Amino acid sequence: MHDDVTARPTTEPADAALVVRAVAGDRDAFDVLARRHTARLVATARRLLHDVGEAEEAAADALVRAHGALGRLTRAEAFGPWVHRVVVRAALDRLRARRRPAARHADFDDAGCDGAGGGGASRGHGGTTRGPADRAGDAEAVGRVRGAMDALPETQRVVLVLHVWEGLPYGDIATLLACSYDAVRVAVAHGRRALRRRLADLVEDAP
Repeated sequence: MHDDVTARPTTEPADAALVVRAVAGDRDAFDVLARRHTARLVATARRLLHDVGEAEEAAADALVRAHGALGRLTRAEAFGPWVHRVVVRAALDRLRARRRPAARHADFDDAGCDGAGGGGASRGHGGTTRGPADRAGDAEAVGRVRGAMDALPETQRVVLVLHVWEGLPYGDIATLLACSYDAVRVAVAHGRRALRRRLADLVEDAP
């Protein structure tokens, strides 16, 4: 949800300066931007795609797209959030490509958002959770949260990643997924309930 901040020497250019140089044709400047942001792009794509190899490919795709569209970026200082949206779209493209030949989710049309209404796995006790990753204080807890996310139906996992981890509002997610605001809202609620059930001991004191 927030950009990972890594301490950098004060002499290292900020993103905005690198964007300006890259737009002017400095290939090395864009290489620095790519190295700086790749790890987080891969992490986000991995949460969406459930596959490390595909996540790395999606991140590479996103950087290629970003390089080609860099001249249309109106605020150079916003490169980080902007390229992050690009990797989300690249990952979603891969998810859609997976589904076309497989046609795995029969309930997509009923929900209006690729199955955002969810199947049985999404039903649980009422209530909401705080971002469970915020409560994972050690490697074991982080692993449990990741496993619980990976076990969710695809659409629930996607909307939770976009809303809880990436901080996107429902309206933006609906636009990215080409579905309704209400379908996104329902998918987030179902996904949270499923996570709460799977991670009850981690979130037992959540409101």
